[in-house]
Amino acid sequence: MDPLTLIFSQKAMGGLPIGVRCCQRCNLSISMWRAVIFIYTLYIYTTFHASRKPISVVKSVLHPNCSDIARRENKTITPENATFCMWKPFDTDDYNAIFGYLDLSYLLSYALGMFFLGQVAERVNLRLFLTWGCILSGITTATFGVAYFADIHALWFFFLSQIICGFFQSSGWPAVVTIMGNWFGKSKRGLILGFWNAHVSLGNILGGVIAGIFVDYAWGWSFFVPGAIVAFSGILSYFFLVPCKHDAFDLVPVQISIAFHYLFFSHDQIPKILAFHLLMHHLRYLDINCIDEHDSESSNEEDQDQALVQSLGGTLEREPIIRERHASYSEPLIETVTPQIESRENVRPITFLSALAVPGVIEYSLCLFFVKATAYIFLFWLPKYLKDCNSFDATLAADISAIFDVGGILGGAFAGFVTDRYPCSATVCVCMIILAMPLLYLYYLVGAYSEAICIVFLLILGFLIVGPYCLITTAVSTDLGTHESLRGNARALATVVSIIDGTGSLGAAIGPCLVGLTIGRGWIYVFAMLIAFLGVSSLTKGDTVVHLTNRIEAAANHKIRL
Repeated sequence: MDPLTLIFSQKAMGGLPIGVRCCQRCNLSISMWRAVIFIYTLYIYTTFHASRKPISVVKSVLHPNCSDIARRENKTITPENATFCMWKPFDTDDYNAIFGYLDLSYLLSYALGMFFLGQVAERVNLRLFLTWGCILSGITTATFGVAYFADIHALWFFFLSQIICGFFQSSGWPAVVTIMGNWFGKSKRGLILGFWNAHVSLGNILGGVIAGIFVDYAWGWSFFVPGAIVAFSGILSYFFLVPCKHDAFDLVPVQISIAFHYLFFSHDQIPKILAFHLLMHHLRYLDINCIDEHDSESSNEEDQDQALVQSLGGTLEREPIIRERHASYSEPLIETVTPQIESRENVRPITFLSALAVPGVIEYSLCLFFVKATAYIFLFWLPKYLKDCNSFDATLAADISAIFDVGGILGGAFAGFVTDRYPCSATVCVCMIILAMPLLYLYYLVGAYSEAICIVFLLILGFLIVGPYCLITTAVSTDLGTHESLRGNARALATVVSIIDGTGSLGAAIGPCLVGLTIGRGWIYVFAMLIAFLGVSSLTKGDTVVHLTNRIEAAANHKIRL
């Protein structure tokens, strides 16, 4: 290897993942890098959500209706074998409460882990953090399925596996949201993150389909396969994930500096030729003008980059060779491209209380508490509701429940698109939540009449419930994590995200548990609780409700006068 190439490979690629270093000839522009990061983080968190879905599908076979099975198998039910088809310890009359407590243990562990791991994510290498988070999440997800193959019936085993799995599952969200915040500025953030947040619904669909394949004959595989998928995504993270755009681009100026040095000061023609070609390669393929953002992007995007570079302890300066296309070549070129970035260690991570004091964090956290509780009740209990009230079998119930997630994809994209065009995230959330309340009651009344009616209602409810949930956990959280009160401290993003989503996860923990405790009285009480949750969530943004009411009254009065 010639000296010039050796210098480039050591300096330019040393800090990148092994897989990226092996593909160093595939230099990408920042737009291509963003596309890769978008798709890859979407894939990662899709696998996370896919690994959470199996428990809701498997519930129906842990405590099935033995009378139906006995009729199909021509068996006679006696008091001694009345629970022959059930999996101990879920063969008792209080099985719904046990399921509720299992959900509570998982989600409570997830919520507490979110508060803790969100701050850890700010202080460590995000690539390694996400790698181990994925691998450990995959292993602990598969642990629940071990009970099937090892014939385990101890209740403590199921609770322990849920608690450990919930803790490691909480490592994913602060990491992927921070990575997206590092690569994408505020321009069209709502729409981008709206589509990106489809991972919630895609993961639920994928997890439901995978679990549904195995649930009727070997439910242990319903946990093993999603666990293996999320663990594999962790291995991919180690080899290919670049958490921040400066990890990919901050050494490009050093490369150019070395190239200019060889081009003008080397007496050997071969290094000069190599330097010239490498310099042209960067100017052509990397589009250096995009390192600090393209000229056509808004000033808000440039401010976001300034905050990002300040978080690294340096300053962003648009150098003459980049800013002025026709600058004089008599200027000192090597000095011109020298980056002024100091160690990231100089930036102090934000404290928990400081993040809590950011305007809007508490209000949106409380709003998400109730919205996420509602969404997770659907996630954990919808297949069982469809099986009980619509008389679907376990596989069909798992497939039909995916319609709710399809509506969630559309709702998240719609909410993000609207907030990009109009700065009204609170209004969008409140309007969608209020519309969902009467539709929930209508779904309870007529949802069981036919499969078509059920699908239509689930699609609309997914749109209206998951839309605000997606908006708050992505675009709103990222905006608050880069709020002007933080003075450009981009490292605060993971903490703000963990506070908002952690509070929402507390609601997600309590909601499904309450269903397990109230379902014995009838599903009408469950739907009443869902409507109450949505009503309280809209009241957490009370100023928005008052503003909407005043506008509606003003519009009505205006029509009356006309």
